[in-house]
Amino acid sequence: MGKAALLAIAAFAAMSALYTGNTKRGLMKASERVANHQYETIARSAAVNGFNLAKQALAESFASRNFGGQFERANYDVTISVSGNRAIVTSIGDLPNASGDQSTYRLRGEFFRSTSAPSAASEVPEFMNYALLSEGDLRVSGNAGTASVYAGGDLNANFHTNGDLEVNGKGNKRIQGFGTYSGSASGTHRNTKFQPAHNPDGADHTSYAASVEIPEFDVSEYAAFATTTSESTILSGVLAGGTRDEPMVWLINGDLTVNDVVIDGYVAFLVTGDIDVNGNATVGSSGYSAGDESSIAFYGGGDVNITGGAQVWAQMYSEGDFELGGGADLYGSATSLSTAWLHGNPEIHYREASPALTTIWNGTPGGTQIRMTSFFEK
Repeated sequence: MGKAALLAIAAFAAMSALYTGNTKRGLMKASERVANHQYETIARSAAVNGFNLAKQALAESFASRNFGGQFERANYDVTISVSGNRAIVTSIGDLPNASGDQSTYRLRGEFFRSTSAPSAASEVPEFMNYALLSEGDLRVSGNAGTASVYAGGDLNANFHTNGDLEVNGKGNKRIQGFGTYSGSASGTHRNTKFQPAHNPDGADHTSYAASVEIPEFDVSEYAAFATTTSESTILSGVLAGGTRDEPMVWLINGDLTVNDVVIDGYVAFLVTGDIDVNGNATVGSSGYSAGDESSIAFYGGGDVNITGGAQVWAQMYSEGDFELGGGADLYGSATSLSTAWLHGNPEIHYREASPALTTIWNGTPGGTQIRMTSFFEK
């Protein structure tokens, strides 16, 4: 065979080897790309799983948080960042791929929370049908008394305690209602101290009765419906409230001190701390004399103290103790999840609670909707 032929054969062999190598490398690269695409698909599935978990978490609690996990061999890391009624969710899925790198997939969504106002209640819950109600002991001392704002009517200013009823001292003032208790009763003058305004059956003025369920008050559950929010506040001057259908709801993250103030309209104060009304403070509504119900509500997570010469026109609730002392007057009603104490020369002028201000106690307050406003993935 000639030299030229040998050279041609060698060149052909070299070209074949080169072609074969290139083909193998090409096939390997193609296989690697296919494999990496599969890894990316798995990473995306993990990111989607984390994103869906984030949406569920926002529905349960609209709050910032970070969490992670594993889904189909890939890891996912989720960040939820909440500011007011807006939230940004980022979910990243990743796992090592065929190239030895990380296959990463990112999802990002923005969400907006909107709330609908609670539907108006037609009547107040049972526990607000008393002039004074307490979970713990109820003590009446000094010259404390009550009367109904409906003189000569059939509305009794009733007291009830799920604990013990203690009546110390006779005094001149009477409690124009029944006194009931789920524990025990003491005080030699309790049957003369309690004098119901309406008692056609001649029932005992004080007697044992089954306990009344008093709910706990979680301010955070109703924070979404606040029209005004502040830290600890001193209330004075003139305040314009809302209407019966759309009352003002003021959330106070701290304590509330009430000085001389006139409130025109319907207002519910949601207070995380204590409520103090003292001295010669007057808190009331210009609509008081014309209405048949309270137009102001004070709901506190701490104690409620009304002392001195204070005059308060409101329905009240305290998770802590309730105290009415000195020469204070309450035109409305009060409930305590702890103990209640009347002392000195105070008086409760019983006025029925307003359903417009007790809606938050009637089941779930309103509705919440969370919708996604933007979405991006890569």
